[in-house]
Amino acid sequence: MKSLTKTISSFIETKMPSAFSLALILTFLTFLLASITTNHSFNSLVLFWGDSFWNLLAFSMQMALVLVLGSVIADSTPIKKLIDILVSKITNQTSAVIYMTVISTIACYLNWGFGLVISSIFAKSIYSKNKDFNFPLLVASAYSGFLVWHGGISGSIPLKLTSIGKGFSFDSIPLDKTLFSSFNIIILVSTFICTMLTNLYFSKKAYVKKKVYLKEDNQNQKNYSNLDSKRLLFIPLLLLSGFYLFLKIQDGFSITLNLMIFIFLFLGLLFHQRPSSFLNSFEKNISASSGIFLQFLFYAGMMGVISKSGLGIKMSEFFISISTESTFLLYTYLSAGIVNFFVPSGGGQWAIQGPIMLPAAMDMGISLPKTAMAIAWGDAWTNMIQPFWALPLLSITRAKLKDIFIHLFMIFLVVGIVTSVLMVVL
Repeated sequence: MKSLTKTISSFIETKMPSAFSLALILTFLTFLLASITTNHSFNSLVLFWGDSFWNLLAFSMQMALVLVLGSVIADSTPIKKLIDILVSKITNQTSAVIYMTVISTIACYLNWGFGLVISSIFAKSIYSKNKDFNFPLLVASAYSGFLVWHGGISGSIPLKLTSIGKGFSFDSIPLDKTLFSSFNIIILVSTFICTMLTNLYFSKKAYVKKKVYLKEDNQNQKNYSNLDSKRLLFIPLLLLSGFYLFLKIQDGFSITLNLMIFIFLFLGLLFHQRPSSFLNSFEKNISASSGIFLQFLFYAGMMGVISKSGLGIKMSEFFISISTESTFLLYTYLSAGIVNFFVPSGGGQWAIQGPIMLPAAMDMGISLPKTAMAIAWGDAWTNMIQPFWALPLLSITRAKLKDIFIHLFMIFLVVGIVTSVLMVVL
């Protein structure tokens, strides 16, 4: 582990591209693979790419609002005080890593969007009070819990399986066969243990601080009118927002991404109390979303090429062709991990792989719920080294991808080996 870490660290320090450059490299690789393996002309691939550029615009706006409003909430006086109390007992790096890994895993299990934001906020708060801690490790620990999201209660594939729709010869698969099955729980627990042990390994290493993180924001606050400094404007808005949430609860409360954004907005208004305070915080944090607006365009283009050219299907069919009954789940897991590099969306990946892998599983007499969860865990696995979902966390913490990559790569390696074994023996 020590030798491998040293070798990879040396490479990352000098060769690791930025998250944006990596998106460009993946774009070129997508074109190359599609050109070699499909019958589509280069002109067609370019049209697939350009026409798909806008497919994630709505999602980009959603993710930007999640991270900005989450930061606005954390920037309010009552939440600052609460977080200060929660992290006040952390006195050494090991306890900080344990704390961050547990918080991140629990939060991402409950809801992936909430987990990304809340764990980022806690990492920043811990480091602001302990500047001698390894900040990249704290950020990596905050992101490591994201490994469990697709095996958690906001996982898109197991939720989609409860109502399949067209394209499948069965109606639904209940959650007790997927999320709450022994298969999923064993993988969930083993993933947490591997993540915790890997993070603890890095927490014991000596750390020489080379950079200054979390520089003070010197942005001047704008001057607002007396009316902007009054609570009066927010009172009717808060009442209206609260009544809306009450009506949603009555209709049957289900946490969607849009509803979570609305709750974040409501809490931000509630905790800041005044328009001037809320606006100052919002404008201070809005720049953190720049990476999302820029890079999601390129990932949308890649996803378009993968899905429209049939490249994703060919990847899946290749792994099916080399599978046996004993290795099918393993190759399903590995293929999902590879496809996730180019289609970093649970729903998008399911649309490509689900109609291919599940019929193959039925033909081979292999459990459909296990097959579906193998896709889900493969999708989550390579998120550790695919920066798409790390962008919100990197934006909030202002860390760089290469600062945390060595930690995430080792988690990716350890968890991948253990989960691959479990896919064969379970």
